[in-house]
Amino acid sequence: MLPRSTSQFRGRRHASITRLDYTSCRRHSHVVRRRTTITTNSSIATLVVGASGGTGRAALQGMLEGGIAAKDIYVATRTVHSSRAKELVRDLHVNVVQMDLDEPNSVATALKNSRAQAIYVHADKGIADPVEEQRALDLAQAISTCTNIERVVYNSSGGPEREEDCRVSLMAQKRRIEHIYSNAIPTTTHLRATLFMEELWKKYTRPSTLKGTFPFSLPPDCSLQLLSVYDMGKCAARVIQSATAVDDSGDDDSLLEPFELVGKRIELAGDELTISQICAAFAAAQGIPRVKQLRLPMWLLRILNRELYNISAFYRDEGYHASIEANEEMFGIRLLTFPEFLARTHWSDTSVSYETMRYHDVTTNNNDDDDDEESEEEF
Repeated sequence: MLPRSTSQFRGRRHASITRLDYTSCRRHSHVVRRRTTITTNSSIATLVVGASGGTGRAALQGMLEGGIAAKDIYVATRTVHSSRAKELVRDLHVNVVQMDLDEPNSVATALKNSRAQAIYVHADKGIADPVEEQRALDLAQAISTCTNIERVVYNSSGGPEREEDCRVSLMAQKRRIEHIYSNAIPTTTHLRATLFMEELWKKYTRPSTLKGTFPFSLPPDCSLQLLSVYDMGKCAARVIQSATAVDDSGDDDSLLEPFELVGKRIELAGDELTISQICAAFAAAQGIPRVKQLRLPMWLLRILNRELYNISAFYRDEGYHASIEANEEMFGIRLLTFPEFLARTHWSDTSVSYETMRYHDVTTNNNDDDDDEESEEEF
């Protein structure tokens, strides 16, 4: 199969429109785009699982921006007195609650102490681990016995719909965990992430990129869909709040049908770029003329790291199929582009690492109200 090339898209929102089982998005030349405003529940206690480390802080920032009050967020952590837990309380003003996923009694106690009406399972470990499935089973069982929990959102992975079609072990495991939650709680919403932008902050990518070389084993014209963890948190907040859409276009029929987010499987992306365009974005963020790509041959990658080879082969041959426009319409938000992500996280600041990365307020066009007029792009 040939790589998916630049001929498939043009411009900033260049993901080809794919008809999805939960929505469809059509774009027409010089038509007025129907805009929506989201009205949400004012307060809903939310227990956040798997967000006390790694990319969890970014997800929490997104949830806060998405409208959930800090006082209503309870972050599960094994040790409430850890430095990371104290940092979350100090900086984000959220609550922390003791919970050990390996201790079922601890899970039940945390659900009770947090007064949880909703659960967001972040679970961004990055590698397949059989322990995660047992933890999901225990958590799903505990949730299913709580009559007050109205919403469950799981941070899943994009890719093939069926487990048997997933050549990447993490994707296959995510499908199995989706079934665990859906079987126990049928209204669970699975937000399927494309490549998290934060992955490029890690030590195997960022140091060499800052020096002018981006190591990535894909053809330069191969397109890649990306999503910020911040936007994953923001979308999770929208699901949790049982969003209702109201038309801003001025039509007499101003009340639209509520967005059907509950119990769905939704693939999410905020941007789609070729590898060459990603290199150009890095160069612009770093203020240098050029960032070149370093391609490790796929045959060598297959020998050195079979799982990384499988991931790269998936990106090259299949790729994600999220509709960025449909995502933004569905959730009523504008998702971060990759250049905006680099600016918001201060990519070029060499004093900042993956562990200390934070989202900052930067002057961008990242708001919920796009221009009414929009021209058709050729795909």
